[in-house]
Amino acid sequence: MGRIPKLLPAPLQRFLQRRRLKRKLAQTPYSRSAVGELLAELASHPRFLPTPQRPSLLLYATIFPRLSCSFNLVEYRALLDHFPGSLCYTTGTDFHTGSDRPTFEGILRDYSALYPHHAKRIRKMDFSTSFSASLFYTIFLSNIHDCLPLLEGTRTPFVFRLYLGGEWCVGNEDSDRMLDRVLRSPQFRHVITVDPATERYVREKWKLGSDQLSYLPGWMVDTTTLYSAGAHRPKEPSHQICFVGMKSAPGGKNKGFDVFVEVAKQLAKKFPAMIFHVVGSCGPEDADVTELGPRIVFHGVQNQDFFPRFYPNMDLILSPNLPNSLAPGHLEGAPNVTNVEAALCGCLVVMTDQSRLNVLFEPDRHLLVVPHDAQAITHRLESLYNNPHQLLRLAAEGRERFREVCDSNRILQPLFERISQYLPKPA
Repeated sequence: MGRIPKLLPAPLQRFLQRRRLKRKLAQTPYSRSAVGELLAELASHPRFLPTPQRPSLLLYATIFPRLSCSFNLVEYRALLDHFPGSLCYTTGTDFHTGSDRPTFEGILRDYSALYPHHAKRIRKMDFSTSFSASLFYTIFLSNIHDCLPLLEGTRTPFVFRLYLGGEWCVGNEDSDRMLDRVLRSPQFRHVITVDPATERYVREKWKLGSDQLSYLPGWMVDTTTLYSAGAHRPKEPSHQICFVGMKSAPGGKNKGFDVFVEVAKQLAKKFPAMIFHVVGSCGPEDADVTELGPRIVFHGVQNQDFFPRFYPNMDLILSPNLPNSLAPGHLEGAPNVTNVEAALCGCLVVMTDQSRLNVLFEPDRHLLVVPHDAQAITHRLESLYNNPHQLLRLAAEGRERFREVCDSNRILQPLFERISQYLPKPA
């Protein structure tokens, strides 16, 4: 916020702090430091909405309603539909992707064009924001931890979903400290875990009962649209392989972009017709792709309507994720959301799983699990392309299994039930 002399009278210090914060909030999307200061400001002087306007469920987001983030999009959209008295505040801190700097207004306009009935229920956080609600819900550890002082100041009970990422690292001392603070809050009601490593760790370390902890594995994706798109796949391998992901580490090493490029170079020598596609924030500046020339195509960050047209033309998606690349205990999903979306369109999922997070899919039947090693992956894929019937069979069986596991009713209904039990019962 900048230095403000402590010798100044307290009211003047506060005035200057608020004026500087206003200047920060004039830049959109908000920076993380600006959001931290805004939350601190709101916690110092919490606002309470009049009873008739008080939402039953308050949602908090940092990237929703951006159309490029599928699991946020599906989950928050479903919550707004299912709970008509709900309201969503968004900070937009995660709207940007690299050099892309969208505005609040543009993001909301794009979303509202598709879902006009939500338009008035999604709001940008500002000085008028009130966290006073019957129940608060968000995802990720960092989000709930940041909002904790304000929730406690307004005595607002909360439920949250503990995804991998968002400063949650299994067994990490700093993450443990944050989660301990959250779980010991008098406003805490329930936490929902989505992966087996987090489920085991949280249950054993904090000894939470079933009234405070639920395990709901699965991925929030548009299953119907993606599965339908897969019906129009080519009948033979297309010799096209894709990599999809957002980099968080330099060069996209957390997603294994360096390994993908090396595999592409080796396969390109063996299969002259093979083309490699990259979707997301990794670009040619993240690896030396000169020798691949036009055989590697960078599509950049894409909205969700891109993928039902893209994935059906791909044979497989390669995800050589690397755990612990961002911090000790940081895990990448296996499979992750992009894998799920690709599989529903009929792509074969080829992924690493060093953290052993895959408990729902059978390796070598529904997907392939490979080591984090370009040479070993190349050998496996070369063998697969020399037996195209096996490639097609694995992709087809995987598609059916992913549809079964990722049925939105199976995932969303328990989520609605967990939230509903902490909302006031209708008179």
